[in-house]
Amino acid sequence: AGKIARSAALDAKEAGAIVSVAGSLPPLGPSYHVDSVHSDDELKSEYEDIARTIAPYSDVLLCETMASVREGLAAARAGAGTGLPVWVSFTLSDEGNCTLRSGED
Repeated sequence: AGKIARSAALDAKEAGAIVSVAGSLPPLGPSYHVDSVHSDDELKSEYEDIARTIAPYSDVLLCETMASVREGLAAARAGAGTGLPVWVSFTLSDEGNCTLRSGED
């Protein structure tokens, strides 16, 4: 998938388009279930492996739909280790209180 995305981006750039490829560092479990967030050691190991694998095909790494600060931070640290820009997005509680699904402010 990374090779296809990189090839498509290069083709688009040759045609004059401004294109970037975002590699995804997703939640490692169901994104809306904070009780299933892996241990710190597992997060570190798995995110580093994902980041290292997708970095050669990416212009930016997107840590998306994070439900807890701990998982978002682990993904962001792994992404930053590649030297690429890193973006992090979180998912908020359905309660309307502007907290993360983990209950964190």
